Amino acid sequence: MTARAVLLAALLAVVAGRPVDAEPMVLPYEDGYLPFSATLEDGTPEGFNIAVAREIAALMGGEPVFVPSDFDTIQFGDWPEDWAFSVASMSQSPARAEKFQFVGPYYFDQVVLVAREGTGDFDAGRYDGKRFAVCQGCIYGLYLAGGASLSLDGAAVDPPLGAVSILVYPSDFDVLRALGEEDPPEADYGMTSIFHALYYESRDFPIEHGTTPVFTEPLWVVVPRGREDFAARVKTALDELRQSGRLAELSQQYLGGDFTDAAGLSGH
Repeated sequence: MTARAVLLAALLAVVAGRPVDAEPMVLPYEDGYLPFSATLEDGTPEGFNIAVAREIAALMGGEPVFVPSDFDTIQFGDWPEDWAFSVASMSQSPARAEKFQFVGPYYFDQVVLVAREGTGDFDAGRYDGKRFAVCQGCIYGLYLAGGASLSLDGAAVDPPLGAVSILVYPSDFDVLRALGEEDPPEADYGMTSIFHALYYESRDFPIEHGTTPVFTEPLWVVVPRGREDFAARVKTALDELRQSGRLAELSQQYLGGDFTDAAGLSGH
């Protein structure tokens, strides 16, 4: 076989492996949020959110291009025009609903209290005077201050854990690092996903979490408002991913169980 023939065969093999008209899809993700999303040492994005986004893009005939970002930038909503959709563990809130179309939940999370190992009183009920660390842009601070801004019907909600102080950190990992590594820690407690807490506890990070969730919530795939046709395509792909059983497989692989519907939470 000539060199030209070998090159042609290689090119044909590449083309056969993906759609010729694959649409580049720029997908932002939160870096440093394992087991959901992070950049590995070799530069590869990895995690449950990454895997779900990759599968949705593939079902849409797209070529995913992952862009590391921070959650505050992603949830703020004023995206660059080329950002396509987000799989970034986003909760619903009225403010976000003004900027995003929530095309469908893809897993259900439990939010838990965390503390430095050996210091947490997770059955206190009320925590008046305690200092709580939360990530910037997350809904946890809104919840602690009183859930009115989270209520889609605008109903007022009393601060559920009492009169607490709220300390804001750049990310969920910074919350855990502050609790586990600051000496003494500035905060008494933090709030985070149970999966995030379990991930770092399994790596001997000096934190502990409460076994009773503070609240349970669906997390959503989102598309900016004004892109209704594209959002419908994303929803169709997400529905196909769920119906095929592949979404549940990814949840098992990355989160240790099928948490793609609320029933899966009963085991945690």
